Amino acid sequence: MAAFPFRLSVRALAGCVCLATGCSEYKPATDTPGADWSCLSAPRTNPDPIGVVGRDVTYSVQLVDLSTVQVISNVKLRACGLTDLECNNPVTGETPPDDAPPSPDRGGWLTPDASGWVDIPLKSNFQGYLEIESIPREAYVPYIFHLPEGELQTMREFPIVMISATAFGMLVAALQVDYDPDLGAIGARTFDCQGQLAPGVVLRNNTGGVPWYFQNGLPNTRRQETDDQGLAGFLRSQPGLTVSDAILPDGRAITSQSLIVRKQTMSTVYFRPPQVRQMQTLQAP
Repeated sequence: MAAFPFRLSVRALAGCVCLATGCSEYKPATDTPGADWSCLSAPRTNPDPIGVVGRDVTYSVQLVDLSTVQVISNVKLRACGLTDLECNNPVTGETPPDDAPPSPDRGGWLTPDASGWVDIPLKSNFQGYLEIESIPREAYVPYIFHLPEGELQTMREFPIVMISATAFGMLVAALQVDYDPDLGAIGARTFDCQGQLAPGVVLRNNTGGVPWYFQNGLPNTRRQETDDQGLAGFLRSQPGLTVSDAILPDGRAITSQSLIVRKQTMSTVYFRPPQVRQMQTLQAP
């Protein structure tokens, strides 16, 4: 499952087992740098309504391997509208004509350039997600990356880190979570008002699942809020639609977003305060 940007190794998994089984006590996030939430009191800017032709924007992402932190070139992705739950009609690339023979793959795939970036031409009022698969598909856990709600900006996004199918199986075993092929997972990264990775954030969703956070560079199902890597999510999530919320321990809401969850897929999202315009150019590690 891809939104777990950490280095994975046998040694790391041993530590992961220790965390998951209680070898290390939970530590509150008081040892992490404070995040800037000053923008939460600012008014939100209303985005353009759906259906209005927006500006042309280029939204660029880079896919990175979780274990090696190297760029993944054997990958393809496409953009799909928020209500197109199975991406039957992608909005990118070449889509087969309506009179083409039925096919489970409607095309629309884009691939990385020489530096590993995928440039996605969209409209500023586009609402939807990226469907991401490795080549061959079985090599990495498939991903759904939800684009930010509200007005979309031309930008280079924080790298999306994908986990191989083998590493994900080891991770689930290390966390002692029962694997169910009919369930999915959610992974998230949290950012503050300055666009920095944010500690001290709590995630909630309305369909349950086993929550996990990061502690000392490893995932932990006992921790209760993000550390300075801003990583969190849920395992054993029910497929379908869910609403996930990012909140602070004092109850202040950062943002919420509707997510599509599929079985055997990592549904990922970056939580940022909607008051912040995403104009930074973020480079891969």
